[in-house]
Amino acid sequence: VVGMHNGTLTGWRQSLDDATFFDVDSECLFHNIGVHGVNTVIPKVKGAYALVWYDKESDTLNFLKNSQRPLWTCMTEDKEVMFWASEYWMLDMLRSDHGKRQKFCTDKDGDMFFGLPDDTLTRFRIDNSHSAKKVFTKLPSRPLEGDSSQPTYNAPFQGYRVGNQTTTTQVTNSIDQRSEKVWGDDEWNEWDNKFN
Repeated sequence: VVGMHNGTLTGWRQSLDDATFFDVDSECLFHNIGVHGVNTVIPKVKGAYALVWYDKESDTLNFLKNSQRPLWTCMTEDKEVMFWASEYWMLDMLRSDHGKRQKFCTDKDGDMFFGLPDDTLTRFRIDNSHSAKKVFTKLPSRPLEGDSSQPTYNAPFQGYRVGNQTTTTQVTNSIDQRSEKVWGDDEWNEWDNKFN
């Protein structure tokens, strides 16, 4: 597996195998996922995490977070490119004058950036063949929980771009509403079927 981890694990040297061979919690975590599988490893994990990893054996892109870290995603209309970030506004920069302009898939409410649910393994199969109609196909999600006993992380929003204006006050309620919107299987399937 190849992955990224936003957050800090606690007690990982005691709970994860081969910890003496690693200096960084993320490195040890993905080593353990590669050796033992995510179902065995995540219940042992304590601390904050938002994880994204590619599993070359199953050809899947995997997302998993707990309540201590946010994780947002979006996909281009042609389903050939997926973006993800820990903050909503980071993805919104893709639409800004400073970022590369992209056309994104949207849901029935016009939203194009989607918060991932806590303690839920969200997976996409990747098909890079020339005959593929879409690169990413959503697979069924399933609950997968580590130790999430620490307080929930609330992301600071220092400014937010809406259309051609940047504001810090008027959009606060909109951001809070979007932060509460998470996508489970029903929402992903409805969105996926729209573009098949």
